[in-house]
Amino acid sequence: IFGNGYESPGGQALLFVLDLEGRLVRKIRTDPAQSPGNGLSTPSVVDVNNDNRADYVYAGDMLGNLWKFDLTADDPAGWDTAFYDGGVPMPLFKASFAESGGKTRPQPITTQPDVMYHCSGQGYMVVFGTGRFLGDADLNDTGVQTVYGIWDYGDDTDDREYPGALVNRGTGALSGPGGLRLLRQEEIDWRETEAGRCLRTLSNRAPDWGLVDDPGGGSQDPDPAVHAGWFFDLPGFPVRKNRILGERVVRDPFIRGGRAVVISMVPGSDPCEGGGLSMIHEMDACTGGRLATAALDYNGDGRVDLDDAQLIDIRNEQGELEKAPPTGLAVPGIVNGPAILRIPQGGRIREVKMFTASTGNTSAVSEAPEARGMVSWREWDRE
Repeated sequence: IFGNGYESPGGQALLFVLDLEGRLVRKIRTDPAQSPGNGLSTPSVVDVNNDNRADYVYAGDMLGNLWKFDLTADDPAGWDTAFYDGGVPMPLFKASFAESGGKTRPQPITTQPDVMYHCSGQGYMVVFGTGRFLGDADLNDTGVQTVYGIWDYGDDTDDREYPGALVNRGTGALSGPGGLRLLRQEEIDWRETEAGRCLRTLSNRAPDWGLVDDPGGGSQDPDPAVHAGWFFDLPGFPVRKNRILGERVVRDPFIRGGRAVVISMVPGSDPCEGGGLSMIHEMDACTGGRLATAALDYNGDGRVDLDDAQLIDIRNEQGELEKAPPTGLAVPGIVNGPAILRIPQGGRIREVKMFTASTGNTSAVSEAPEARGMVSWREWDRE
């Protein structure tokens, strides 16, 4: 299962499903309109009921459309985009940004999204970032890009249960039905430590995952009452009192232990050098905000402990001063996705993220280990 890739000659985003002999099983077209340079990025394939069969596919395109494909039908002829309006395929979400001149600019999705069950217990949370770094024209692109978490709450029988597009970044208002919103998270602190580490801290506003009855009635699942996800506009890096714009996501984000690991970057000005700067974020995948405890070794002492969790002083939503962990750690160069090492140490597990970068260097960052194994038990009464 794969997309047709960037810069498709036909200007459309297409999903291909082949059997293992290479024979085409199904080709799914998305938006019938053609746009030069459009194409479908790497898809994320999801099996939601553990029957070892693909149920849904999520993938973005160069026009900022996040598509959902429904492969639950027994007959491949029934596999199609999940949402329609008036016979026209519709994306789950459309990522765009309204610039100061009033022009709305699509936010390209060039990476693979990741998916988890929504923390309310209904539907799925799809986490992805926007941005591109494919050619010389992208070097000086300073358009605003965003990290999103979109709640896919729709019923398979309702082709119009999609959030739509973000039409007001101040209120988070969406264009879809029901007057739903996205929760906005933002940078509330940036600092360079005495050790030379640049740290970013996000807000931790709480979403409202309340539900209301589906207007369709019957056996339909309920709909969100307020929020249908979250977003964080990447503001650039304020290094040496100058904010470097053009921050974007060009590495695949992933979800691990309820934490969204998102690497953003700003390229250097010379395409022949391995310059640039990256930010390694670990945020709450459910809210998009900062975590309650430290996820990374922010102070560089090789441990993830209370010193990291209480590293900075910030003011909370009530204006009270409190200690909190950062959300992101800046590293030199354009960083690739990490390899994760689990190291037994003194009867416990220590985890380390290993990164390679455009600078030619390899770096290691200690992180809080992922919880594994049995976490609960239940007594079953046969009678």
